[in-house]
Amino acid sequence: MKTEFKWNHIILADDDDDDCTIFTEALASLHPGLKLSISANGAELMDHLVQSPEPIPDVIFLDINMPLKSGIDCLQDIRSNASLKDNIIIMLTTSSNNDDIESSYNEGANFFITKPISFGGLCGLITKAFSSVTEYGSTQPPRKDFVLHA
Repeated sequence: MKTEFKWNHIILADDDDDDCTIFTEALASLHPGLKLSISANGAELMDHLVQSPEPIPDVIFLDINMPLKSGIDCLQDIRSNASLKDNIIIMLTTSSNNDDIESSYNEGANFFITKPISFGGLCGLITKAFSSVTEYGSTQPPRKDFVLHA
């Protein structure tokens, strides 16, 4: 199911300042002018989402290990909230642990990315994520297409 998106707004929830800076630079190099909102922890993300951000986010990139509320807890809250449940969520984390991947899939994340070590790798994965979202829309892909690799 191919869906065309006009990208307007991305949210990144990540407590690591360096990772946020690199993500910001990568996104700006790929999609200049695209609005990026950053939440430093899960509680801040949920507050932001409940206040109906403008524009509504096209995609939420969500770290798993954050203070106050983990990414998995946020994912559960988003999927159980009638007004938020259709948000596209991509787990973006340092973890490549199978338990984290399975939990993310079972709780309804759309895709899972292990943070790459290079700027070029991140740019490639952001591009792949956007392409995958275009292909699947808000539908969760089959398990074999869930983990994105560069």
